Amino acid sequence: LHEWQPVKSLVSKLRSRYNDYALFFYNELTPDVIAMLWRPAAFVPQLFSAMVSEFKRPAMELWKNDSLVITNTDDLMSEIEYASKDIISDVKVLDDKKPDDVPTKGLKKSKVQDQEQSDSEYG
Repeated sequence: LHEWQPVKSLVSKLRSRYNDYALFFYNELTPDVIAMLWRPAAFVPQLFSAMVSEFKRPAMELWKNDSLVITNTDDLMSEIEYASKDIISDVKVLDDKKPDDVPTKGLKKSKVQDQEQSDSEYG
């Protein structure tokens, strides 16, 4: 029983499963708090693909035009809470800086928009 370290095991599990979305930290001497920090790359809009659709949601205003998706943090947090339910007793969000929606500045136009624009220019 001396070598059983549930917090270390949980953090290792969280890091291996959710490393693309967040960083996980804890203090080995006082492991009563596990901290999580979102990776900025988790909120970069991506084209929809069934291969990478886990924890994704449509980018509301761009869904019809570009079929862009972003990370669904609510589903991701629910999954993390469920995965750690036997060890963690409480989850607190101290600074919830998730995006309300995807920024539209700097995104490429879709092929449909390009085609519509060229059609309107020529005729």
